[in-house]
Amino acid sequence: MRTDFKKRENGKKSSLTAERLAALNNLGFDWAVDSHSDWEIRLKELREFHKTYGHCRVLSRYLHNPSLGHWVSTMRMEFRKRENGKKSSLTAERLAALNSLGFDWVLVKQTAWEIRLQELREFHQTYGHCRVPQKYSQNPSLGKWVSRMRAEFKKGENSSSLTAERIATLNDLEFEWVVGTGNGSATDTTYVL
Repeated sequence: MRTDFKKRENGKKSSLTAERLAALNNLGFDWAVDSHSDWEIRLKELREFHKTYGHCRVLSRYLHNPSLGHWVSTMRMEFRKRENGKKSSLTAERLAALNSLGFDWVLVKQTAWEIRLQELREFHQTYGHCRVPQKYSQNPSLGKWVSRMRAEFKKGENSSSLTAERIATLNDLEFEWVVGTGNGSATDTTYVL
């Protein structure tokens, strides 16, 4: 909305109609945001993320804090602008603050494995276990991936796509390779969060 407001104020085409503007004004909408305080909030959130996970590779679609994921992507974009001599909101002080966290400026595209593993770590931190339901409505891809990891593990080392390193990584999270429903049969589809 603020972007559209700026466009409108500068006489450019905007989706912010006079009626919408009036309605938002009646609600007391704050059109001027202190970008410095917003930056400080995101930096604090990134520090907490780093403290928890040991890195700053926040997914752009970070489910637990979409604003942080978007902000991290924006910081990389601002870095590229700065490096190319273009106007950037990334000041030397901000750059230093992010560098002090070991911020990855050029992020190699993460593999599906790395993305799902990070999501599983976040799930584990939230729920204290890795028993993601196969039909996990909050993140269907993670539910399917966890089920697939168990299926790959059952194949055995000769025909599984799981490497010993990946198995060890999942074991470090106390991943349960076979889980039961309480009736004696093993399944990975019925969990209570």
